[in-house]
Amino acid sequence: MVNKLYQMRLPDETEIFLARYRRYKRGLGFQVREDSLTLAGLIKAGERELLDKFTDGELNLIRGALNRTVYPAEMVDRLDFLLVGEISDAIKLGHLDQEYQVNGQDLIAKVERLSLMETLALWHQVRLFWARR
Repeated sequence: MVNKLYQMRLPDETEIFLARYRRYKRGLGFQVREDSLTLAGLIKAGERELLDKFTDGELNLIRGALNRTVYPAEMVDRLDFLLVGEISDAIKLGHLDQEYQVNGQDLIAKVERLSLMETLALWHQVRLFWARR
């Protein structure tokens, strides 16, 4: 078989390997897309249940604390720590707990108890909230 890219004949074993790789690559791409859709579905389904854990004041405080906050993708595994830090700073430095009439320490404790999926869903909800503004 002639490889059109290099216009040369490749050994049959190489062609077989390339054909398998192409099938694998297509399958892998499909799996990544499927996993992404599954994750997005889980996040969306969990958002409503998650949002019920917080009062309107607490959600507004979280949204205010995270307004214009951007994290690189490689920091997602530390998102729980980052969110707690941002919310804590907003309470201590910006007194947002007083503005939104919530107990800041209780809110921080609630956020600390969230699972990683819940933390991702909360972060996703906040990003959507600000994207719609």
